[in-house]
Amino acid sequence: MALPDLDDLIAEVDRRCETAHRPAGQEQFDWLALLTVAAELAGQLHALADDLVEDYVEHCRTYCSSWTDIGAALGVTRQAVQQRFNGPYKRCGPETMTGGLRRAMAHVKQAGETSWSLAASAWMPRTRPAC
Repeated sequence: MALPDLDDLIAEVDRRCETAHRPAGQEQFDWLALLTVAAELAGQLHALADDLVEDYVEHCRTYCSSWTDIGAALGVTRQAVQQRFNGPYKRCGPETMTGGLRRAMAHVKQAGETSWSLAASAWMPRTRPAC
């Protein structure tokens, strides 16, 4: 599989942008429309590349690679790779969540906020000290 080069991507932007070329008699392209489509295409490519790397990180973790080793392979720290890839929610976007999962996540969030409020009220002073 050959990766698209810049000319291929420019051609794709031109194909996707219906307002790129102005009507007859106008000499300039609609550069802002082309920029908008180019940014959307770049975002799609970036998301696809992220999914590719995430898939291999998951395989590495499944086969017992450490976060330190994965970070070294990606050229980042262990902490950076953990923050980016450690979480089952990464693959669970709003469009893939069922109603039950949404309700459960909202319940967990509310329980966490309630727990935090109770813990904070137990050790934080109720009034501010005079300065």
